[in-house]
Amino acid sequence: MSEATSPALSGPIQRTFFYYAGASAVGLVAITTTSLVDGAFVGNYVGAHALAAISLLIPCFTVLYAVALMFAIGGSVYAGQHIGAGDADAASDVFSQTLLATLAVAVLFALGSSALEAPLLRALSVPSQLAPLASEYLGVIRWVFVVQLTTMVLYYFVRADGHPLLATGALVTGAATNVAFNAW
Repeated sequence: MSEATSPALSGPIQRTFFYYAGASAVGLVAITTTSLVDGAFVGNYVGAHALAAISLLIPCFTVLYAVALMFAIGGSVYAGQHIGAGDADAASDVFSQTLLATLAVAVLFALGSSALEAPLLRALSVPSQLAPLASEYLGVIRWVFVVQLTTMVLYYFVRADGHPLLATGALVTGAATNVAFNAW
């Protein structure tokens, strides 16, 4: 995106701020709603034990999200510097490296948690009566994280490229799809 067409580089400060901040607020609501809806569906339709099993896995998921956020925010800011300097090739390189690093972390987690599931569940203090439920959930979510974490990186880079409404639209669509899949 050229400087002439980027609202972040050439637009009025207040309008640009609210353009990006408003889209971010809607995106955060979509992400938060997704987690709340997941908990409501699991708690109400699968049961309290299933919700407890999932809750015990959250520390592991939080670390994954933190690493992906570190890559996404750091990479998009660095790419944004290159975009602002007019160096699209360098921005593209940063994007590629960030996406590959995130993908590698997600795939390594999926493979590692598959190979070392029992020790992971013990490390997270999952009681033996909840282990089958936690294992079943982990069996699905480990592969979902490959898509979810990659999507998070894409969200930040699309915003950095001057398209916060597109990025937010994708988050809202993902949240709505999540609700539909939960109901299904």
